[in-house]
Amino acid sequence: MVVIRESNKSDEESIDRLTVEANASLRKFYRPTKQTLANKDELLLNTTRLVAIVDNRIVGTVLYKFKDECIHLIGISVLPEFQKTGIATELINEAERIGHKNKLSHISLYTIKQTDNVQIFSKLGFITVLEQDDKLCESDVFEKLIVVHMKKAINSESTRPTKGSS
Repeated sequence: MVVIRESNKSDEESIDRLTVEANASLRKFYRPTKQTLANKDELLLNTTRLVAIVDNRIVGTVLYKFKDECIHLIGISVLPEFQKTGIATELINEAERIGHKNKLSHISLYTIKQTDNVQIFSKLGFITVLEQDDKLCESDVFEKLIVVHMKKAINSESTRPTKGSS
């Protein structure tokens, strides 16, 4: 069973390890620029982190913040051995419930077009709002990266509590 909850101070070490391991395959294709890393604290201001727990182990995480009538997701990360098991979907669903509870109209995120993530998020009901050159990341593989802004309407049907969510 998956439990989704807000993170706490004692989760930090596990979250750090998880994000490195979960993003290792993506870092072969792109990484944040030095300036993005230098501005990380500012970019993550007013965010809240959710964690997904299976058998007392943190296996997934996402940050969110409220922005422009949306709950905006940042950095969905799931351990490789738990990918394709619904963990990311559970994190997104919990964020959507939070958005609904706060009377927000949409859930939004940004992803890199050169990954498979646009198709994955599309299957979850997200639509592409905008594509533009990415200024926050760089790549040794691709000449330029395209960032895709995606949104999904929050509706009451998808905001019912699921087993294990809090």
